[in-house]
Amino acid sequence: FYGQKQEAYNIATEVETSILELAQTLISLYPEKKLKVVFAKDVFQKGYIKSRSSRANFSIEKIKKLGWKPKIDIRTGFSRMIESYDTN
Repeated sequence: FYGQKQEAYNIATEVETSILELAQTLISLYPEKKLKVVFAKDVFQKGYIKSRSSRANFSIEKIKKLGWKPKIDIRTGFSRMIESYDTN
């Protein structure tokens, strides 16, 4: 309601999290699924494109100026999202 028209606003957290940390979070949330992290040593030999950057930087300064702030931590967010997809 308060942002500018045709502007993009990132919704994120100020806590930097790696892909490995995200994967480990999922593993710890659902031990019964027996998930595991697999490091592919030959991934670039299989035709995958190498990333030009190792980190994404999403600033939330614009949306914070509108009064927005994160309220849910990553564990809670992942848990809620995955449980919303569970059809059992």
